[in-house]
Amino acid sequence: MTEQQKIHVAMINSFNVITGKATVDDVLDSNVALFSHNFNEELDFDAVMFILKYFSDIDMFEQCAELKKIIHNTFDSNGKYRDKSCECPYPSIKEYKSITECNSCNRKIRR
Repeated sequence: MTEQQKIHVAMINSFNVITGKATVDDVLDSNVALFSHNFNEELDFDAVMFILKYFSDIDMFEQCAELKKIIHNTFDSNGKYRDKSCECPYPSIKEYKSITECNSCNRKIRR
């Protein structure tokens, strides 16, 4: 696989995970387990914008539209999450997930 192909596959894989078309495990179990974002952390505005720019540069506008929708629904105009984060001084964690919520206030715990 060429470097260009690796980059493209990483962008496609990240796009598919971000949009819910595939899971991280689906990609990791494949022979093309490449990503352009850190799937171990909560979705990051800059990472999504990076992927959006990539697709825009190569005229993949359907992917751009889907990512713009996710950006609009997830982040405010400053790139911060729209929903409120846990502000508890001592968050209670009942269950660990990719996006862990405080058991006391039911809001997401963010780093």
